[in-house]
Amino acid sequence: MSLPLTLIIALGGAFGSIARAAATGALTTLLGTSLPWATIIINIAGSFVIGYAGMLTASDSRFAACPELRAFILVGLCGGFTTFSSFSQQTVDLLRDGRLAAALSNIALSVLLCLLSVAIGYKAAILTRTSSLATRPAQITEDMPILTTLHDPTRAAETLAFTHQLAAWTDKNTTILAIDGPIFDSTEAWDTLLSPKSRTRLLVGRSRWLGAMRDTLQNWADAERNTGHTARWLDIRGDGRAAILEYARQSSIVIMETAPTDSHRHHRRIQAALHHAHRPVLLLPANWPNTQAPLTIGIQPPNPQTEITTPLITTLRHHVRLVPIQPDTPLPTAPEIPLLLLPAQPGV
Repeated sequence: MSLPLTLIIALGGAFGSIARAAATGALTTLLGTSLPWATIIINIAGSFVIGYAGMLTASDSRFAACPELRAFILVGLCGGFTTFSSFSQQTVDLLRDGRLAAALSNIALSVLLCLLSVAIGYKAAILTRTSSLATRPAQITEDMPILTTLHDPTRAAETLAFTHQLAAWTDKNTTILAIDGPIFDSTEAWDTLLSPKSRTRLLVGRSRWLGAMRDTLQNWADAERNTGHTARWLDIRGDGRAAILEYARQSSIVIMETAPTDSHRHHRRIQAALHHAHRPVLLLPANWPNTQAPLTIGIQPPNPQTEITTPLITTLRHHVRLVPIQPDTPLPTAPEIPLLLLPAQPGV
């Protein structure tokens, strides 16, 4: 660990320790000593902060923070503010004094409420990251990039080639979300937690998936930058719905690979972009030949009787053949040709 990072963590720990001492005095005076309420409340508050700050500033967030700031908050500040040692000492003191019920209550309240507090902080950070207030402007603007989601490394090159075409036509930058679900579940099964072999297989499988994706994406990003466009990609764990909702609001269009074998999560991702972020979604079918000329794209407006004219549609009409398609299902799973879904909200 470098000396600057060590000093940053030490500074955070100093602030956290001073804040804990001040809070302990105030809470003890206010709540008394029937239970170590000061330590319980301090640990609950610190658990919320570490859950909220950890998720809010994660590397896949629009609020991503540098490692130094995360170390200052999560290791230094929260480490100095919260105290497991005080909790342990106070529990032993209660047992030594013969207060078994108070000791067990202290253990139950501290462990359960701290875990709940972390979970609440985590959820609050997700809501912050995906809220409309945090992602304004809501209307599509000319400088908004294209957002593309990838799942299958074997289809990544084809999807990126189409993304490159669209970026060239619209003169836009691109953001890529490499989402490991449904290849890997967002939650780990019990056997992967209890069995080292199962967990090793999971980690090795994800490492191979990410390695294959990383090579393709890095080559694509370098090529895009050579053309003068900004290109970035992010590694996303789980089904990707929260990340899509977060980044779609800052994008002009969302390109998605279809996933007919995982229709539930596929629909959730489409709903996040189309109905919650109010962005057009372009679905690319599996095994679709990207060499046909002229390129045909189906268009499915929310109201088939309404003529849709937006800058995006005007641009596409100069390069592809748009074919109106009557909506047969609310959210198509496996279209035969690329399908552009338009949101119901006007003006986007």
